[in-house]
Amino acid sequence: MAALNNEDSSMAIPTRSGASALPPPRAAQPKQWDCFLALAAVSGSEERRISSREISRATKLSVETLGGILAYLQSVGLVAGSRGTYAVTREGWAVAEAWRQDSAQGRLLLQGLFLARWPARMAYDILCDGPVTQDEFVERIGGEGFGHTRRVRYLVDWLVMALLVHRDAALTVSASSALLASVHQWQSVSALPSQPTAHEPRKGVLMGMTHSELRALPPGHYMAVLKNVVSLSEIDAVG
Repeated sequence: MAALNNEDSSMAIPTRSGASALPPPRAAQPKQWDCFLALAAVSGSEERRISSREISRATKLSVETLGGILAYLQSVGLVAGSRGTYAVTREGWAVAEAWRQDSAQGRLLLQGLFLARWPARMAYDILCDGPVTQDEFVERIGGEGFGHTRRVRYLVDWLVMALLVHRDAALTVSASSALLASVHQWQSVSALPSQPTAHEPRKGVLMGMTHSELRALPPGHYMAVLKNVVSLSEIDAVG
């Protein structure tokens, strides 16, 4: 079947907004990740659309719990969907396939994906001046209540998995070198002169290609581009 259009999660310069798309509080991050992998396995490389009820059966999660997970997965570009049907994106499939073969490679591709989206920019804004406690990280994002605290903690779990932050035993959160280096990528993109053409505007370029150009690449080439993105930064293999 035709792939879902995922232009809403384009490779644009990450914005600072995203609190409304924080991970949901009902399911811990490992369960959210398992949900993504289950969806990817059923959707497959064809990016087949799946109903929320099918996903519920595959993951044994309620439709209500799935709603928040799927909203978050869409916001970071792993999943696309509308009107109760969802599919893994090309980028998401590359991450899932890499993870299946080697979790370390999967994390590197997830890092490349996150660097082009709001979680990276949000984390950078909080950590660019130095490490903070996890509680301070929660406070800096704003919001109140135990549910909000959980959501931000689960976001930190995702950022750790994507090799964008470190979190030590004392729950101090610090930026990885890849996250700190990414600011130069954002600045170089934002500094590009505006040159209207008859072709697709070169907004949100990554490795010199727009999001639609990236999506047109064969899967093997797409994965190679993401690997090159993370190799440009100094990668810290953190747990």
